Amino acid sequence: MVTVYKLHQNFPNPFNPTTTVKYQIPELSFVTINIYDVLGNEVASMINEEKPAGNFEVEFSAKGGSAFGGDGLTLPSGIYLYTIQAGNFTDSKKMILLKKKTKLIKTLQFYLSYKDFITEHFSIIIL
Repeated sequence: MVTVYKLHQNFPNPFNPTTTVKYQIPELSFVTINIYDVLGNEVASMINEEKPAGNFEVEFSAKGGSAFGGDGLTLPSGIYLYTIQAGNFTDSKKMILLKKKTKLIKTLQFYLSYKDFITEHFSIIIL
């Protein structure tokens, strides 16, 4: 039985071209999950409907916008934010779209794996 609202980190992250977002809601709620670029522009809407209590997942495709139709938009590589609103609950997470498999993907995966260690032992700013 679900007792709290929660938005999970998308997987895989970084992704190309699809990723899955999981979330949970403890009661009947109108749920919206939208995706924004770093400038705050909404680029896709993943969910915009009433949902019963439970655990859910939705797939997002950067090729053609939302996996539920989208608007034909093909997103460029970059950092995006996805935000859930359900009842009085809101939360946001970051996701990274990388279209080309390069050394950058390995570098980002390394960084994401060791982010806490790096920030603890070195004086650098982590976004």
